[in-house]
Amino acid sequence: MARLLDSVLGHKNQIQNLLQSYEGDHLPQTFLFVGPSGIGKKQVALGLAQALLCETSKTACGQCPSCLRVAKSSHESLRLVLPEKNLIKIEQTRSVLDFLSLRSISKNRVVLIDEAETMNPQAANSLLKILEEPFPGTYFFMTAPSPTHVLSTLRSRSQIIRFQPLSLEQMRSLSPAPDWALRASLGSFERLKEFQDAGEVEARNDAQIFLRSLLQDPQGYTRPEVRAGFKERSHGLSLARHLSLLLRDAVFWQAGERTHLLNPDQSELLAEIAQRPSASILHWSEKALDLERALKQNRDSALVFEQFWIESQNS
Repeated sequence: MARLLDSVLGHKNQIQNLLQSYEGDHLPQTFLFVGPSGIGKKQVALGLAQALLCETSKTACGQCPSCLRVAKSSHESLRLVLPEKNLIKIEQTRSVLDFLSLRSISKNRVVLIDEAETMNPQAANSLLKILEEPFPGTYFFMTAPSPTHVLSTLRSRSQIIRFQPLSLEQMRSLSPAPDWALRASLGSFERLKEFQDAGEVEARNDAQIFLRSLLQDPQGYTRPEVRAGFKERSHGLSLARHLSLLLRDAVFWQAGERTHLLNPDQSELLAEIAQRPSASILHWSEKALDLERALKQNRDSALVFEQFWIESQNS
């Protein structure tokens, strides 16, 4: 088995700088890795855990028993904390403190808190003292979408490392997914996986039907093939997301910025939307975002789409 860091796509500068810091014995003990989900932040943290716990090399050999156990997330000196039902509770962070109170049999110990933004305030506050003065040889890695997603008290105790979305070329190198899905994923394999789901593909098709009806038929809202797209709130949420993406593309199309399109295969539809006044397209885009917010608040799907249709017809 190779080193975990060798399987990371991109982020070479961050990895090189972190390894050099460790080799030079000046690696900080608490990190906050920030960037979009699904781009490899957690994999980088696990790769560094491999290096910190490796028995033979400060850059991780990938072959020793310690490296193999880290790769399986079963190393006795590695504690992995993941959200349960989108939440990290105080019981989980207290288990980290219990883990650190035990005598270590390794030269280092590593705690990885994935999606640290899901820690409730009690869970986060329970870690403040240990993050302020971590035990020697103890390293913390936290991941989050951005620094502002975590408590300021956690940010102030962490070395922040920023990770950028993967490039379209990097995504293409590992995935045979359709071009629109690769583009719409915006450099995230997590988003790419979502876009390849059959329900998501159906929602994209429904979004195209919805927009064509909106453009061509003032009464199109009553058509069964249009209304079918938002009978269920979960499908309606996906439909709203694709409406936002298509309308975003229409803005770029109207501006002549074709290289930034996320749905280049929908050029005919985008050209038709772009014939509308720019103020109307921007208004539709804003209302599509309002659609997503309303559905996330569990509002009735049919009612919010009807409101979107009426307001769009009047713009």
